[in-house]
Amino acid sequence: MFRFVLTILIIFSITVQAREFDSIEKVGQLYDYWKGSDASVQNDFAYIAASSGIKIIDLIDPDQPVLIGSWEDNATKIRCCIVRGDILYAIDDLGWLYVLNVEIPSTPNLISSILVDSTRQIQTT
Repeated sequence: MFRFVLTILIIFSITVQAREFDSIEKVGQLYDYWKGSDASVQNDFAYIAASSGIKIIDLIDPDQPVLIGSWEDNATKIRCCIVRGDILYAIDDLGWLYVLNVEIPSTPNLISSILVDSTRQIQTT
């Protein structure tokens, strides 16, 4: 009897959890061979960490996302990125931390970069 009740509870909880995502629907897409590994969204822009640098997507019209800018200067595969205000922080495969000005998202500019001994030393919150 206990197993039966436990089985019913598990099935019910899985069904309830699945219903939480019923309202998710794809409204638009932008496809390219970027091999993205991370994304950060701020205001109406998505910043994608990609194999060839940073890609910046305009999300003002979610049905029609548009690539409006990119940064590819010397970067190997960017592993993660985070945006705070007009500043984007990105870390690549080799352990370089890049700091970019994204005040004008269509033309990101490198402010500085530093080689970090190990990317494990950097924590983002």
